[in-house]
Amino acid sequence: MSLGFDATGKRIRRRVTAATKTECLEAMDALREELGRAPKSPRACTVNEAVTAWLADGLPGRAERTKNAYREALTPLLIEIGVQPLRELTTLEGRLNLEKLSARYSTRYLQIAGNSLERAIRFAQVHDAPPSGAGRPRVRAIDRL
Repeated sequence: MSLGFDATGKRIRRRVTAATKTECLEAMDALREELGRAPKSPRACTVNEAVTAWLADGLPGRAERTKNAYREALTPLLIEIGVQPLRELTTLEGRLNLEKLSARYSTRYLQIAGNSLERAIRFAQVHDAPPSGAGRPRVRAIDRL
């Protein structure tokens, strides 16, 4: 089971072994339950902070024009959900807000916004976002937007 990456970029993994397949599945369920009870960070990281950290640090080697395109596509979405704590954001909320914007923006524009939000969330999970270090956020919006 993967837990993200360490400082050197190597994947952090937890291994489960058991005598039978049933015991192994039960041990994996117990591990998932244990990981789900991770301590919450003292300061809630907002969606806006996670996106800002991703745009600043998560796109190395990308042209400034590309970053500006992502920032522009995310702006209407961040107006709706930017102040919400990252760990309280659900996939359904992300989809509903993208649907609200579908009347005003093109499909391609919304695809860029949804993909960028998903990447920012994953970046926040792997890296301690915001950079000031509030601990690894536990995010429920892992499913595809």
